[in-house]
Amino acid sequence: MGNGARSVDDQLSYASTYTPFARKFNLNFPGSTAAAAASGYITTARACETLVVPSMNAALSGAYMFTFWANGYTQLSNIHPCLEVDLGTLTVVGNSFSGSASMPSRVFFGAGTDAITIASSFVVITCETTSAGHSGGATLTTTYTNQAGTGGRTATITMPAAAITNSTVFNLTPYFQGTDTGVRTVTNMSVTSGTAGVFKCKGLIPLSGTYSGAGTGHSSTPPIFSMPNRIPKLQTGDVIGFYRTGETANRDILCNVILGADD
Repeated sequence: MGNGARSVDDQLSYASTYTPFARKFNLNFPGSTAAAAASGYITTARACETLVVPSMNAALSGAYMFTFWANGYTQLSNIHPCLEVDLGTLTVVGNSFSGSASMPSRVFFGAGTDAITIASSFVVITCETTSAGHSGGATLTTTYTNQAGTGGRTATITMPAAAITNSTVFNLTPYFQGTDTGVRTVTNMSVTSGTAGVFKCKGLIPLSGTYSGAGTGHSSTPPIFSMPNRIPKLQTGDVIGFYRTGETANRDILCNVILGADD
């Protein structure tokens, strides 16, 4: 007859190692400024809250986001949880740039076991603090290394008037140079005017998303979900940011996230 106590111990050990990481929490989007043709095309906002991937058992090689659910947004907006990497910071005073990190190398679900260097195809500029550079007409230029490793590439956006700080996001992707499709690193940022404030450039990799059809009103039924064909394996300390497209209003949204462990 087997050792019943050992069986229980094994089950508890297995559960502590492989039980999915699940969180339910509220996202607050304080409101954002509508995008224009020269400032992102698609109105986008960043939630105040982020989720940091917790430490994992040594037997695990990482985790994938397999479930994302959100409720409380209008049917004209979409919510996107993304792996978020700070690529650079621009302090307006003195046009002072400091680089942060490069996009990481990761194993992708369904793509074998070899790590692939990520080039973010969803790159955004966030307004961190109030700045005179946020007034209409100021242009911000970002110099970057593209998906092929070619440096010295540039993308420029024009600031709209009175951009809301700490939420408004400007999508840089439509302004990539030539036929570029992604960014590995950012090597410089500069703005033509402004006397105070901070901008940050963030490289994003979508992990999931909620998509609604046309119409207005509160979404009281489960939305349509879209998972990317290949999602990156998350590691301890990774930051997951939450982005909303298609709406400027201040809104609270309830969401659920489940990360599944991988050995």
